[in-house]
Amino acid sequence: MDIATAILGLITGGIGGLAGATIGAYYGGYNKKKGENFADAEDFTTIIAQEARKAYEQEWAKRLATHKDIENVLVELRKVTTEAESIKAQIGGDVWLRQTVWVQKRNAYGEILKGIGAFQLMMFDVLSAILRTSRSQGRP
Repeated sequence: MDIATAILGLITGGIGGLAGATIGAYYGGYNKKKGENFADAEDFTTIIAQEARKAYEQEWAKRLATHKDIENVLVELRKVTTEAESIKAQIGGDVWLRQTVWVQKRNAYGEILKGIGAFQLMMFDVLSAILRTSRSQGRP
């Protein structure tokens, strides 16, 4: 019985150790996975909050970029408007200058024509006086 008992004890111990190791490994893996799942459930709200914040920040960045683009467009529009107004003023100034020159020329030509008319009348009076004088002196 010594050897038989020893062999039986060895076999029983081996089977028991093997079964215990198997059960221990199973429960160790089970508990580990259960802990991970529990940790995931606890972190779920944190993960959701982080993702929501990330989405908000991305949308905010898009809006900020759009706002900056609009500001740039407005700055460029103001520059173009200022330049257009400057050109309109310059054209208006040129038109005003040409109109003023035309009015001055018209007035000057009017005065010249009046002077020529007055000169003609004076010359007519002079010729009339010369003709009267020469007729009165007996010259034809």
